Amino acid sequence: MAYDHHDKAGNQGDVVKHVALIAALDTIVAAQPGRKFSYADVFAGHPWHHLLTGNEWKSGIGKLHRNSGLNGNPHIGLWSKWYLDGRPDLLYGMYPGSSVIAWDVCRYRNIPVRLSLWDISPDVIRDLMVVFGDGKHSIHGRPAVADEQDLSEADFILIDPPGLQSRNQPAYPAWDDLVRLADSVSDQAGFLIWLPVNANTSGGKGNVRECQHASDCRENSVGRNWHVTKVRWSIGGRTIGCQLVYRLPADAVSALRIAVDHVTHCVGWCVSHFPDSNGLRL
Repeated sequence: MAYDHHDKAGNQGDVVKHVALIAALDTIVAAQPGRKFSYADVFAGHPWHHLLTGNEWKSGIGKLHRNSGLNGNPHIGLWSKWYLDGRPDLLYGMYPGSSVIAWDVCRYRNIPVRLSLWDISPDVIRDLMVVFGDGKHSIHGRPAVADEQDLSEADFILIDPPGLQSRNQPAYPAWDDLVRLADSVSDQAGFLIWLPVNANTSGGKGNVRECQHASDCRENSVGRNWHVTKVRWSIGGRTIGCQLVYRLPADAVSALRIAVDHVTHCVGWCVSHFPDSNGLRL
């Protein structure tokens, strides 16, 4: 099932994901000057999104536009400078997808990059071809398959599904599918998975608990010696936060966590890291 991110572009989840992506990628590519970088994005989405009235960006980037505190972190400062501060008002502007952000980070560091992008939407593939269809990148109009060459040779994979498989969304990928994609890269490569944290709808009104699926994915990830960062931006509603699951070099782990800590502080959201600084797993 094709998924269109246009209405959600720039929302709370994009803030967390894109700040983390810039921090991780910039740290990794800066450590290997002159070496060509291979980036894979298995749910690529549109390269650019219009910011229109009624869309969800007002709850995300709309709360951070022209926030001087963002410059307290170098990676958030880049994100803000590149995508938030060029217009007097974000309305009617454009916000990038992750493929453009990855491209920008590599070009900022003067690192040649090859993008491998997958999506099942014909509209998305058309737009990706307009931006990246110069023959230097691979654009696949189908689902990514674990262990295929463009994944196994990647230096970094972003795995950003629209959600996880459930009774209401049987076409979404299952957690085990995402694990197989993450396991496609070598031990020397990195990956970042973004997941929504939905509410336990049986928890009643008020400060609801997260659903069991979210905690199960986190427990499974930490059991694999992967890192997890959870952000919660709402005490109620359907999607109350998100989780980042990642395996990265130690300096990139540190940079990602510092950046997410900083941006969540600026907007007043809650963040937790697993395992924490005391080694506690959950």
